[in-house]
Amino acid sequence: MLTAVKPFNFYRQLLNILETPGAAQTPILVLVDGYQREIIHLTKLFKLDVLLHRPQGEKGSATLLNMHFRFSTHNVFNFFPEAKKAIILEDDLLLSPDFLSFFQQTAWLLDEDPTIGSVNAFSINSFPEVASDPTVLRRVELFPQFGWLVRREWAEDIYEAWIPERAEEIYEAWIPERETADWDWWLFKEVPRKRRDTLVPEVSRVIHAGSSGAHVTGYVQEDFFNHMVYNEDPYVTLRNLENLTKERYEDLFRREILRAATLNLTSSPCDGPILPEDQPGPFKLFVEIRTRDDEYESFYVMQACLHAYPEEAREVFRGVLRYNLQGRLLYVVGCPLSPYCSMYSDGYRFLRPSPWLVDSASQASREWQTRNYPPYFVERRRAVSPEEEFRMENLLYVYHKGKGVYRKSA
Repeated sequence: MLTAVKPFNFYRQLLNILETPGAAQTPILVLVDGYQREIIHLTKLFKLDVLLHRPQGEKGSATLLNMHFRFSTHNVFNFFPEAKKAIILEDDLLLSPDFLSFFQQTAWLLDEDPTIGSVNAFSINSFPEVASDPTVLRRVELFPQFGWLVRREWAEDIYEAWIPERAEEIYEAWIPERETADWDWWLFKEVPRKRRDTLVPEVSRVIHAGSSGAHVTGYVQEDFFNHMVYNEDPYVTLRNLENLTKERYEDLFRREILRAATLNLTSSPCDGPILPEDQPGPFKLFVEIRTRDDEYESFYVMQACLHAYPEEAREVFRGVLRYNLQGRLLYVVGCPLSPYCSMYSDGYRFLRPSPWLVDSASQASREWQTRNYPPYFVERRRAVSPEEEFRMENLLYVYHKGKGVYRKSA
């Protein structure tokens, strides 16, 4: 359990995990970034093992988090020398009742298939419109995120990995101390990832419940994470785990796309239902996307219009996005990015991204995200003094909500 300056979050999560079936048989190590008196006292009260990390980096900086994750993933295996795997858990998460069962059911896959880097408890697309089956896991090209299971070999490999071309030197695969990027995106780079995939559930086993972190404000928490769903059934049996090994998954994935009914989009996917009413699916459609980094990309449009995570398409497998639309599967194949781009007939009309299409998708997504917001809300800038904060004199803008549009006034 990783924590720092939020004893309430830590205490809330500690009670949460101790109530989870399997907790009594699971050793817990608390890794604290700096001496935090309240958290230390809590660990003593609950008789938990604890390691203190001397903070590295300025308060609020990416370095502070990066170095604490590095310290934690390395030292949990030093502390438990017989452990073959460990769950890394940030303190601003709430856990599903089958959180530990989920990892017990999937742990063998890390031994069976070295091309799996981690098992995540969290899915960025765990929204009710596009995810509903808690028994399903998927392979995606992603980094560890929000509660994840890794092998000892992964942690050792990430901590210091050999570059074949420079075998006489040791290359630190973890993000350097003064690098301003975040640790998770750094691990997505090809050298540390080594083309390993991540397993993610269709429906998350954690939900993000913090609104004052380095990256998540109260606005972001309300705008994104509060719309997500997570599993609340303590007795879920995961299905078809044997099909998640690389060769079997790629074969079944290809066959599923091949048999899926082809759809043609003649307008924006935000204009209405895109699946035929009386067909069970699965379905596939092809969109133009050349790289994962396209400025105006069709993946973004699909994410926004289908009410998945609207910021970016993270859970991509071999150039394909998968959605569960109320029980019917849709595969969105990005071309020419994906190796599955040959599965369409001559004359197929691709969805092609454009600034107009991206803007309209952004507006549709904004209306969905803010549908339960009050008629207006206030944005405040960072206060220059405690007195200004206390008097709430740091008003920046009032946003008025009308016809789905936010009008900004001083």
